[in-house]
Amino acid sequence: MPSGAITSNDAGCTTTGVTFTDQTGLSISVPANSSTETTFANAASMSNASVNACQGDTFTIPVNLTGASS
Repeated sequence: MPSGAITSNDAGCTTTGVTFTDQTGLSISVPANSSTETTFANAASMSNASVNACQGDTFTIPVNLTGASS
């Protein structure tokens, strides 16, 4: 689940109908005391409830990751 509001790069887009699909089984390496930007393929979807202004936009979806250190 998103850990914050889903936002769009277009102020004309209300993110109604934009959803995030939980991701499992991923392997992501993040160095200690840092952050990283990662792409999750097929993690977001847009329903027919979305306004046309959202088509082609870039969305930011904040997520929390839980994992183990090695």
